[in-house]
Amino acid sequence: MIPIAAIFSGLKFNVDFFTGYSPERINPGDKVNTLTTIVKVTSGSTPEIAEEIDQLYKDKNKWNQKSLMNIASSGPFSADFTIQRYAEEIWKIDSQLTDLHQKTVLTEPI
Repeated sequence: MIPIAAIFSGLKFNVDFFTGYSPERINPGDKVNTLTTIVKVTSGSTPEIAEEIDQLYKDKNKWNQKSLMNIASSGPFSADFTIQRYAEEIWKIDSQLTDLHQKTVLTEPI
């Protein structure tokens, strides 16, 4: 994903954008290692980003806020929006959805 993001955005990895990662470590049905007791593993594309990601996961309010913002910003990836853009940009058809939905353009990373 990182090379694709860099190619299509024109941004440079670890200069213009960074990445962080934390795999889910939940084992459904495990009564001992639960969400509140399991050690959360985090990483980042630089040591500074790794620390930022670690701090983000420790701050539940901040994490929830960022998670909700990502969900709220996912409209451009919905099926309706994708079909509308495909109809307008590929087939050059005036889409009926234009009046129902405003187009959303992401201008900066979340």
